Amino acid sequence: MLDFTRARDRILLPRSGGSIALLGEEREIIAINEAGHAVVALLSPHADPVEKVTITPQGAAMGFVLQSPDRDRVFETQARLEARLGVMAAGRMAEQLAFGEDMITTGAASGIQQATALARAMVTRYGMSDFGFVVVNPNDPALFDVNNPPARMISTITAAGMDRSRQVLEENLEGLNRLAVALLETETLSGEEARAIVTGEASGPDKAGQCLIPPRETERRMRLPRLSRSA
Repeated sequence: MLDFTRARDRILLPRSGGSIALLGEEREIIAINEAGHAVVALLSPHADPVEKVTITPQGAAMGFVLQSPDRDRVFETQARLEARLGVMAAGRMAEQLAFGEDMITTGAASGIQQATALARAMVTRYGMSDFGFVVVNPNDPALFDVNNPPARMISTITAAGMDRSRQVLEENLEGLNRLAVALLETETLSGEEARAIVTGEASGPDKAGQCLIPPRETERRMRLPRLSRSA
């Protein structure tokens, strides 16, 4: 079974990025980013099941959440596409909740690109927007004009994905923190292990201060333990 899993990962995952020297702060950013994707994927009813969560560099990606559909599908529903958008947006949203809106990073670039492409397809090809049963030329330069109605609709759909991911993450801040800390400790978790940590069925690594979500009067912002920034 282990050999099968390794063979499957070689097919589905990008090639390993080799030995990349990362600062402790960079590892924390990657951990919170991937934990965000994983939490939203695990807790969204229409999202594909999570098989693996890792902060081990894979090709150009510094981390990865591997999702596999429970069966082959010919068609996708709007509910599933919206769930996918929420997962794509969750890395950036997790950064905002963990570090503050002024400390977001470029680490969410891939998720933003994927979410924009999916939202554009929903508007221009699938008729899954307020424009209804119409097709819009996806190569129309006007799609990049923020004052153009289709462009505004694409922005509206991606913003809705951000809102969905924010709601899930804000309701599960402790689980998000536990999963990020567990990834910093072990680097790779199975989907079952990640779910158990997020839901509290498993506590993750027994590390002092691993769940530091200080109460605040004006906001609920989590803090990861400073495992390396003091070094």
